[in-house]
Amino acid sequence: MATVLCTVVYAALFEFLIAVPHYLVVPDYIEDVENYRRNTPLIGALWWGVVFRAPTLLFFGTVPLLITFIILELLGIKRSWAYLGVWMTGGFVATGMSSGSTSSMIPALLSSGIVGYLYWLLAGRSAGEWIAARKTGEGSGGYRLINYAAYGILAVLGYQLAGYLHYGAKLFWVSHISEPGRGVPPFQIRPNRALTAAQKVALIDFPDPESCLEDGVKTLTPENLKKLDWDRIDNASDAEVCVFRLLGSYENLSGHGMVRGSGL
Repeated sequence: MATVLCTVVYAALFEFLIAVPHYLVVPDYIEDVENYRRNTPLIGALWWGVVFRAPTLLFFGTVPLLITFIILELLGIKRSWAYLGVWMTGGFVATGMSSGSTSSMIPALLSSGIVGYLYWLLAGRSAGEWIAARKTGEGSGGYRLINYAAYGILAVLGYQLAGYLHYGAKLFWVSHISEPGRGVPPFQIRPNRALTAAQKVALIDFPDPESCLEDGVKTLTPENLKKLDWDRIDNASDAEVCVFRLLGSYENLSGHGMVRGSGL
């Protein structure tokens, strides 16, 4: 629960600190300063971080952070600098390093420093105490609602981690054990370029046009070939392979509107 909360707080603080310089330092060519600042709302930056940035950080960052904090918990490490270091490293990698400019690095380090201390207050300073309490029987009381909520989050994260491991296993398989065939129609890329590992996995998952279509669509009619199953498309490589399969199944692209107005 503390990991999820702190990740959301980090996203909001990061966007807020990104917006502050734009709000305070008005470019010389701006004549209407008040209107400029109205269009650079600081509260809106907080909302933007919670609604748009936080979900991405939660999806990609919660599992590695949680694994790290579980290790610190089991080791009983209570020093605040350890948690500050973890959050600052995570913030730098997730957002500060992406642009390589101080405009992102400084907000990332400041936000992660604040959140690192917040996490230490919520969970870090009591790391390992529940283990000692379990051993002495002091922690064997009934479960509270917060416990059930936390286990629910762990179940979701476990499912997410299982997906990572499954996809990672497929990446390893196509990279080091067996390279898949090109499928039907044979997948092609630009000359002098090798297939990426993600494209090879997509060739396994989508070997033919039928595998790219929604459930129940079996016939390759011009209309049915527009029913791409977007729920199964997880990344750009999946989309690239499937669109190639569907486009390659048309005898005459210009006659069916596949390119114009089909959404593909």
